[in-house]
Amino acid sequence: MSNNLKLKCTSCHAHISTEKHFETDTRTCDTCHFINTTKPLYAQNKKPISDCALCHGHVEKTKDIYGKIFQHEIYEKNEKIDCSDCHFDTIQGDGQVDKRSCYQCHAEIADYSDKVPDMHTIHIEKRKVACTSCHDPLTHGWIKSANPVSGDDHPQQSVATGHKVQEVIMMGMGGVGIKGEPDPMYLATLNCSACHQDKQRFALIEPKVCNNCHEKGFDKILVEQIRFVTSRMRLLQRLLAQAKRRHNGGTSQVIHEAEVNYNLIREDGSSGAHNIKYIKYLLDYSITNLKQTVK
Repeated sequence: MSNNLKLKCTSCHAHISTEKHFETDTRTCDTCHFINTTKPLYAQNKKPISDCALCHGHVEKTKDIYGKIFQHEIYEKNEKIDCSDCHFDTIQGDGQVDKRSCYQCHAEIADYSDKVPDMHTIHIEKRKVACTSCHDPLTHGWIKSANPVSGDDHPQQSVATGHKVQEVIMMGMGGVGIKGEPDPMYLATLNCSACHQDKQRFALIEPKVCNNCHEKGFDKILVEQIRFVTSRMRLLQRLLAQAKRRHNGGTSQVIHEAEVNYNLIREDGSSGAHNIKYIKYLLDYSITNLKQTVK
């Protein structure tokens, strides 16, 4: 970490338990590597110290997703894919300094307390103060939660976008009449930002981004899927209107199910991209049933 912060041995190796004289305080690792700074910190190889590959080496992992073998190493070599496209929500906390922490040691806060280099020189170089004494907690690792698909303790699948309908669709849930399956993107723990490049709204998508993970030409398949789902949604809307005009006691359940599926797909807004197989089956189910009622 030359030309960045000057650390002491005790910055990383601390006396934190009675069992060992010195041991590595991993909280310090997380604070230095993942804190947001206006000036990036670099390792000796000139890479940012937040670079995943500094700690995480080659991963020989395969996963069967609906009969297709996912190989991690293929995506490691793909320069168009970032680790965060699949591994997300891995940092909790911001590691910032709350000035109230200063009062643990000081009666008054110095005027130069906003000058980070001075603070580090005094506290780390001269006084060997532990990073965690001043910085708020910051941890690195996947959040564990109950997987609604498998029921197992599993890394949390969704980024905190507030787009709950989209998450439900990707899990193969939310509709009626069809038992769905999770989309391969969900099983691969894909992050929203892997496809949606507009980081602010997670709304716009350029179909060519599909080719980053899929075979070349998959973007054209996506466009065809969107056209197909859009056409089927129009048909479902027309059939719903006809069924409501001919409504009788025996068609209430069919109409209700069709409305649930129609509203779910419309609110999802992906026109099938989030789980094409599940959305296609929901549309087929509702359209077939409605056609029976409007004969």
